[in-house]
Amino acid sequence: MNITIAMDVGGTGIKTGVFDSDTRQMIGDMFERPSMSREDKQTILNNFADIVSHAISLAPSSQVSDLRMAFPNPFDYDTGTPYIKGNNKYDAIYGVNLPSYLNDALSINPRYGFLNDIKAFAEGEMSMHPEMREARVFYLCLGTGCGSAFSNRGEIEYSPCDGKYRNGEIYDYPYKDGILDQYLSVRGLTKIALDTMGEEYSGKALYDMVSEGNEDAKRVFDLYGEDVYNGIVPVLEDYKADIMVMGGNIGKSYIHFGKRLDKYLKDKGIQLYFTSNTSISAMQGLLTMYD
Repeated sequence: MNITIAMDVGGTGIKTGVFDSDTRQMIGDMFERPSMSREDKQTILNNFADIVSHAISLAPSSQVSDLRMAFPNPFDYDTGTPYIKGNNKYDAIYGVNLPSYLNDALSINPRYGFLNDIKAFAEGEMSMHPEMREARVFYLCLGTGCGSAFSNRGEIEYSPCDGKYRNGEIYDYPYKDGILDQYLSVRGLTKIALDTMGEEYSGKALYDMVSEGNEDAKRVFDLYGEDVYNGIVPVLEDYKADIMVMGGNIGKSYIHFGKRLDKYLKDKGIQLYFTSNTSISAMQGLLTMYD
């Protein structure tokens, strides 16, 4: 049996699945390892090799036919080379060709495939929801960053709205006294918590506190929801979206911050989809790469 290893590479963790290359069925369960993205070059590279080696061990009698990664920008997706600098993640492997390193370290020679992480998520969502291939869709992942993608009738758009959102990314679009990423990511949520409650609570902690009836935590999500509404509605209107897909860890708290946005979506007839596991969607997107 030939296997395909699919990896969703994040700044804090790397989630990996092993799939039968023919049936695309996952073998065993997805597993997660720390990314070690802030460490030195050799530590980061050894970690990648260890993850791939463990994935191979899950199907010991098999041959690795494909190794695919969803990786954040800046990245050369044709060669498999990261060019991330100044984001406090993967800086130490700037310019390192990952296929060459992994081939030498593990004595493998699979077919490699690399996609932007949010674009992989979008491709995966379309593969699981065929109706999205007939619509204009905006994808939003709220977590450590503010990730986005756009698709029109099944095709990812890299310059939507006449190039207004470069590479389909809204994270660096101006908002208030900065950019959207500062306000819609976990940094924005924790800053509101600090300003409102005097402490930088995590999204999960805030979620739990709201569930327990904490009014201050509810106020934090209300204020965060205003930023999401004010930041995202112009994008939806610019793009004339038919569908919006919400993912990411903060997206799981939509029930606490999405009231105003939800009303807007219903008033405009925009369908809202949620994904419970962004990484599974990204892996499904990776599996469709050579269709």
